[in-house]
Amino acid sequence: VSFIFGLGNSSDAFLILRAKGLGLTTSLVVFAYILFNLGYAFFSLPAGIVADRIGPRKVLLGGFFLFALVYLAFGLVRQTCYLWFLFPLYGVYMALTEGVGKAYISNLVPQERLGTMMGFYQTAVGVSVLFASLLAGLLWSHIGAGAPFIYGSVMALSAGLLFAGVKHEIPLNPPFAKGEKGD
Repeated sequence: VSFIFGLGNSSDAFLILRAKGLGLTTSLVVFAYILFNLGYAFFSLPAGIVADRIGPRKVLLGGFFLFALVYLAFGLVRQTCYLWFLFPLYGVYMALTEGVGKAYISNLVPQERLGTMMGFYQTAVGVSVLFASLLAGLLWSHIGAGAPFIYGSVMALSAGLLFAGVKHEIPLNPPFAKGEKGD
């Protein structure tokens, strides 16, 4: 699911290019990116707390669907005023998925395989983002600046729906989280 999501999650450089293309000055693009980082920083701890209470899967789903909405908006907006909402919301998406996603994976595998599986996961995400960025560049060049974001939105929605359809729920305290082997 993360690989499918990653195929639509191109480099954040495209967000900067989009903001610049819509008319923000370089200084304002930097400020918009600061708002993204503030949203990410401000909501990361609450996202982790909520994930501990309701389970990381639900928080991840929320992050996937928020990404789909934010990317769709990045693809469709024509005025810079919307960017002041979209960049912080993009930070909220990151808060809902980055740490929570790693916590989710750490609960899927036995502790003695955690490093290997995290490495595999990060490799898969890195490869998918590389392909997403190449495709985003092609879409931007041949269709238009909004196309990579609409594509990314569709991929995130697809990944979210696929993830929602998977009926596997990790217990909030899996038995092997404390070093015991899982079956």
